[in-house]
Amino acid sequence: MKSILIIAKKELKRFFTDKRVLMGLILPGLLIFLIYTFMGNIINDKANEEYTDFKVVLVNEPENSTIKSFLNVEGWNVSFDELSKDEAIKKLENKEIDLYIEFDEGFVVQGGQDNIPNVEIYYNSTKDESNYLYTYYINALNQYEATEANLFDINRSGMNPDTATKEDTMTKVLTMMLPFLLIVLLYSGCMSVCADSIAGEKERGTIATLLITPVKRSNIVIGKLIALTLAAVVSSLSSFLGLVLSFPKLAGTDLALGGYGINEYVLMLLIILACDVFFVVLVTIISALAKSVKEASSYAAVGTILVMAIGITSFMATKATTNVGLYFIPIYNTLQSLIGLFSHSASVGGLIITLICNVAYTGLGVLLIAQLFKNEKIMFAK
Repeated sequence: MKSILIIAKKELKRFFTDKRVLMGLILPGLLIFLIYTFMGNIINDKANEEYTDFKVVLVNEPENSTIKSFLNVEGWNVSFDELSKDEAIKKLENKEIDLYIEFDEGFVVQGGQDNIPNVEIYYNSTKDESNYLYTYYINALNQYEATEANLFDINRSGMNPDTATKEDTMTKVLTMMLPFLLIVLLYSGCMSVCADSIAGEKERGTIATLLITPVKRSNIVIGKLIALTLAAVVSSLSSFLGLVLSFPKLAGTDLALGGYGINEYVLMLLIILACDVFFVVLVTIISALAKSVKEASSYAAVGTILVMAIGITSFMATKATTNVGLYFIPIYNTLQSLIGLFSHSASVGGLIITLICNVAYTGLGVLLIAQLFKNEKIMFAK
C-alpha cells in the first residue's frame, strides 16, 4: 500500500506542480465557459435583433387598406423600387433589395370563390433583412386570409395550447444536450492527462528507472491510475462547471437544475465517476501500447470520434431505453443512465447494471495494464 501511495504522490506532484499541466487541467473549463457564454450572447442577440430599413418591389398592390398597412409599420423605413420581375430577382440574388411581391390583378379574398387569387413573393434567406421581412409579411397575409375567408377557427380562446411547463421544457433540453456534452467532456479530460502517462515516460526514458525499482509492477499501475483518475476528475469537473455555468446563455433560458432530488444527484455523480475511471483505464491502455505521446494521442483521438458518435444519439432521445441488454454496452450505458436521470425515466436495474459493468470493465482494464507492464517489448518499445 505504501508503494502505491508513493507512485500516486509522484504522479500527482507532476500534475499539480507543473504550471503548464495544471493550466491544461483547468483551462478547458474556463475556455468552455467563455466561448459558450460568448456564443450564447451572439445567438440570443441575433435572435432578438429587429430590422427597420427595407427595399421592396411591390406589383399590383390591392386597394385594400388592411393589405396596404402591412408595410406601414411605425419605425420602419420602407423604400419601393419599380423593377421587372427578372430584374428584381437578380437584385435579390445580389442582396440589393429585400422582397419582391406581386399580387394578381384585381386581388380579392372571399370565402367560396372559384378563382383563388395568387401572391408571388421572393426573398433571399441569406440576407437577414430579407428573411425577417419575408417572415413578417407571410404571417400578415395568413392572418388576413384567416380573417377575410374564415371557414373555421382553431383555439379561438387565445389560450396557449401547449400544456408543457417551463420545467418540462428545460428537462427536455437537458436530456438532449447534457448527456452528450458530459461524456465528451469526461473523455476529453481523461485524454488530456492519460495519453502522456506511459507513452510520455517511454519517450523521456524514465519508464526503465521506474520499472527497476523494488516495487511490484501491479502497484505501479494502481498508483498511476489513482493519480490519473484524480487529475482526470479535476479536468472533467472544470469542464463540467464551465458547461453548467455557461448553459443558460447557450440555451437562451434559465438552467432549472432544481427539479432533481439529492438521490438523483448522487446517482449522477456515481455514474459520472464510474465512467471517468473507465475512460482513464481505456486511455491508459492506449498510452501503454503506444510508442510515443503523439502516437497515443492519435489513437485516443479515434476514441473521441467513437464517444461523440455514441453521445449524439442522446439528441434523438427523450427518455432512457427500456432494453436491459443495452446497459451492458460500455459508454452507451452511461449515456442512457444520464438520459434516464435527467428525464426522470431511469430504471433502477439499468443504473445498477451500468455501475457494475463499468466497474467490471475497469477492473479488467487494470489487469490488462498490469500484464502490459510485465511485457518488456511493449514497455521498452521505441
